[in-house]
Amino acid sequence: MMILNNSDKNRFWIFYKSYFSSKIIYIISLIIIIILGVVAGNLSPIIYGGILDFITSGNLVAVKSYIFIYFAISLLALVLGLAEGYIGTLATHFISSNVKKNIYRKIMRMRLQGLETYSVGELMSRLDSDAERIVAFYIEVATSVILILFNLMVSLYFIFKISRSLSYVALFFIPASLMVNILFRKKLRLLGRKEKAYGDKYFSFIQASFANIKGIRAYQVEDMMESRFGRFVEERTQLLRYGKRLENTIATLNQSLQSGLYLLMIYFSAQYIMEGVLTIGSMVAFNAYIDKLFSSISRLLSLNMNFQGILVSMERIQHLEEAFDETPLYEGMEKGDSTFGSIQISNISFGYRQKLVLDDLSLSFCKPGFYAIVGRNGCGKSTLAKLIMGFYDSHSGVISFDDAGLYEVGLNRLRKNITYVQKEAFFMKDTLLNNIRLGDATAGDEKVMTLCKALNIHEFIEGLPEGYNTMLEENAGNLSSGQKQKISLARAILRDSQVVLFDEITSDLDGKSEKEIVQMIKKLSENKIVIFISHRVNAILNSDKIFVMDEGRVQAQGTHDQLIEENVIYQELFLYQDAAEASGL
Repeated sequence: MMILNNSDKNRFWIFYKSYFSSKIIYIISLIIIIILGVVAGNLSPIIYGGILDFITSGNLVAVKSYIFIYFAISLLALVLGLAEGYIGTLATHFISSNVKKNIYRKIMRMRLQGLETYSVGELMSRLDSDAERIVAFYIEVATSVILILFNLMVSLYFIFKISRSLSYVALFFIPASLMVNILFRKKLRLLGRKEKAYGDKYFSFIQASFANIKGIRAYQVEDMMESRFGRFVEERTQLLRYGKRLENTIATLNQSLQSGLYLLMIYFSAQYIMEGVLTIGSMVAFNAYIDKLFSSISRLLSLNMNFQGILVSMERIQHLEEAFDETPLYEGMEKGDSTFGSIQISNISFGYRQKLVLDDLSLSFCKPGFYAIVGRNGCGKSTLAKLIMGFYDSHSGVISFDDAGLYEVGLNRLRKNITYVQKEAFFMKDTLLNNIRLGDATAGDEKVMTLCKALNIHEFIEGLPEGYNTMLEENAGNLSSGQKQKISLARAILRDSQVVLFDEITSDLDGKSEKEIVQMIKKLSENKIVIFISHRVNAILNSDKIFVMDEGRVQAQGTHDQLIEENVIYQELFLYQDAAEASGL
């Protein structure tokens, strides 16, 4: 018996309505098969007992008939069991796949403020193990409840029919086992939370280890990482030991109760047989039905025990599902033209965890051109880019696109009209051609190649082992930093949006590669608004307008010639970088 509070009940039924209603045909099929299987299974003991009684009475004709019936019923039970397993597996797969799709979609669209509170390991654990575990439990409940109820009813009917006095002894097992269940329920839920917390940390550690294996070897910290992994193994060992001790304690108490009752019933059965009240065949049938009764009760209590861990998984998935995502923001009013002619940023303030990063910042981009935003590391340049893209909501102030705010424009129109190219260019494990085509999935091969020729990257692509069809490794590890940024630039141009936002894309490039990419971007700005964020002044010398940021504000704006004459911050940035390059740093 599963004892639920109101919150648990709501969580349980919401999950059922969300994911199981569309696959109800599988559940109904399972229930029908289980009912037939239960009927077949419960006929077996009484028929087997009859065979024994006919043997003792010497009625071989009846023995033959009962053996044939027993064989047919056993074969039917086997077929029904196989069918139950097959349909149950399919139902679990289809439903858990829907849960995973929904969780994955949720993660992809969650606002960054919420998403950044989870580690990669937490997200992986919730997406994979939590989803499958919950669905498997629901299927088990749907099938077990029918099985348990039928077995309980049939078993109770036959044990009372065979011997009422023995039945009263057997029924003492029910309240005794329920008390054991109640006693350990909270400990099992606490164990479930600890195991999930461990899984989150473990997956995060493994992901970070494999992603940074080059750095680990470069700093010769393999021994330290192995030691940390060893501590994870030890923590898992401790959880396993505690879990097994808890499981063994529960099993010992239940088995002791069950064994004691069995022995007591054997003693009373022996007395009744000697008194002629009970036959040996009836005793065998009675014990078989008692075994089914105890098994049903144990299975019901086991479901309740398992449910404590399932509730933990459901809480974790519910937290993801309830997190505010970006979907409502896509439904903008779609005011004005399909493209943006200007972006105005007025008195924006924003911070992370009480730390102010942007402080009453204002600037605008009102016509096509090459706009640069420059400043020291940590001055808020990249944060401003994320606010423009709608990744975060500002604490105060307004960002307008053609005089329409974000909620009026909607994220769909916003991100169609602004292409964001970040420092860490992202690549899929796919062909180079398909990675460029992420900018426009409808672009044909010829269009992509023409663009690459115009960007002077066609020759290097053709020089790869399989040209445009070269399969990129994880994070495009078979390309250099410069090649990655050029491919990323080609993708951005192919997207053909009115605004292109580059965030520190040349920071890791050598001078030659940086110069080539800046020339491409300068040409792109002839008919688009290009916003180029950098802390490298030499990359933005030919900008139409440069915004100098410091301490979360725009401290000055103008051309390079104006700023080098008038602004101290810009002078310091330029002179420092000029001196660094002259010294070979």
